Amino acid sequence: MAQKEMMKKEEKNLKQMYEYIKVPEVEDQFAFRISEGKFKDVVYKYNKFGVNPDPNPDDTLTYKFEYDILEIPEEIVNKKYTDEEGKEFESLIGEILIDVIQENIEMEETEDGKTRRYDTKKSIV
Repeated sequence: MAQKEMMKKEEKNLKQMYEYIKVPEVEDQFAFRISEGKFKDVVYKYNKFGVNPDPNPDDTLTYKFEYDILEIPEEIVNKKYTDEEGKEFESLIGEILIDVIQENIEMEETEDGKTRRYDTKKSIV
């Protein structure tokens, strides 16, 4: 399978992993509910997001974010998770955050085919 096709398949699978929900206590604020997997029905919201201004040696960027867990399903509320599972959770919600950002940023390639312009008029998280 071509790399582009695999990326689209992974993107589709990721979109099935979460949904947007309205935060009842706060007007115009949304949270995310995980729809599948071991963290199913956990509801959380992002607080802060930042990108490290210095790229990695391979020119990729690293990011960090803060989040609050709003709801934990009864069946896992007292479950003890390993550090590895905690990292798995944070990796999942990091992937969701990047997916949401990519979905909501409008990119336009310029005539030289190298430069892109981003439409950042509205808040996405």
